[in-house]
Amino acid sequence: MKGPKKIKIKKIWKASLLKPQPIPIHDFINFKKMVGNEILLNLENSVHLRDGELISALMELAKWDKKQEHDWELHSWVKDAFIELDKRIGSLTHKQLI
Repeated sequence: MKGPKKIKIKKIWKASLLKPQPIPIHDFINFKKMVGNEILLNLENSVHLRDGELISALMELAKWDKKQEHDWELHSWVKDAFIELDKRIGSLTHKQLI
C-alpha cells in the first residue's frame, strides 16, 4: 500500500421502519397508585380530566386522609375540581353519581 486510498461510501436513503402506533383507547390516569400530593397536582388541571378520572381523584384523595385532618373543600385546587364536577353533573352516569 502506497499512500491513502479512496473509499467509496454508499449512502442509502431509506424510510424509517417505524410503524404507526395505534391511538390508545383505554388510556386513563390511575389515581389508586398515587399519593395524596400527586393527586392534588393532577387536580390542579381538573378541567382537562375526564368525568371518571375527576371522580376517582376526589375519592382517592378522601381515602388518603383517614384521620380527616384536612378540610379539602378549602383547598383551591380541590374547590376548582368540585366546581368543575358541578358543571358536568348532567353528563354523569348513574354509577358515577353514586
